Formats: sequence, structure tokens, C-alpha cells
Amino acid sequence: MKNKEIIVLIGLSGCGKTTIGKALAEKSGYAFLDADELIISRYGEIQKLFDISEEHFRECESEVIRNIKLENKTVLSTGGGVILKKENMDKLTQNLVIYIKRDINKMTDTDGRPLLKKHSLHELYNARRELYEKYADIVFENNFGDIFEAVSKLYAECRNN
Repeated sequence: MKNKEIIVLIGLSGCGKTTIGKALAEKSGYAFLDADELIISRYGEIQKLFDISEEHFRECESEVIRNIKLENKTVLSTGGGVILKKENMDKLTQNLVIYIKRDINKMTDTDGRPLLKKHSLHELYNARRELYEKYADIVFENNFGDIFEAVSKLYAECRNN
């Protein structure tokens, strides 16, 4: 049985997981956690982890997911590639998983993302779309111009699930 008092956000880099996650947590009175921030606090800068190798970064990410203690009433924003390892998703899908889907042309804040030095957003989207959809309980289209409108709609969807 899923714990619907823990909300996990998945989606491509730049789709709005952190921004929406913080606003959703505030609106719902939940705590907010960012998996990338947890990785940085434990292992250092993400770019440096990728400089070693993508696999090294993924192992650090999995270690954080494995050891994260999620309490009820928490919104967790994950990295865009968390869905690539089944072990991550075996743990995270015990909770309400929301895929934040956004038109690639509206993606923001993608400068400096390690994988975007080697791949385009279109390539990452095409490679990951099926996994995002597979693991999601809710697919949320984040194509709103206003964050408050987006969060209000997402909050209503969460309450209905």
C-alpha cells in the first residue's frame, strides 16, 4: 500500500521539480527535501561526481535514496535520472510519485547540468519518457506560466489521489 503522505517528484532536469516541490510543500504544510542537495551535502558537487563518471554519480545518488528517511508529510524532489536504477524506484514508488512533465521548449535552468554537456534535452526525454510514465501515479503537465496556478492544480490532484 502506497504512503500518500510522502510525495516524490520525478522528471527531466529543468521541468520544475524543485520549484514546484518547494511551493507544494509550503501550500500543503509538508517538509521539503531535495535529493540533489542531499547528494551534495554528503558527496560534494554533482559536477565533480560526474567528472569521475556518470556511474559514480548514480551510485552516490542510489546510496542517498537507499538511506533517506522519509517521514510522512514530505515532498521529495529527485534528480532527473533517479528512474534509471530500479532499486531507487523500488523504494520511491512506495509513495505517491508525480511525474512533472514539461514542454521541452519551456524548460528552465538547465545550464551547467552535467548530462546536457553530452546529450540534448530531446535525447534525454526520448530515453527516459517511458520510465517516467511507468513509475508515475500522476503525470502532471507543468506548462503553466504561473507557479501558483500550477501548484494549486497539482495540490488538488494530490488530494484526489
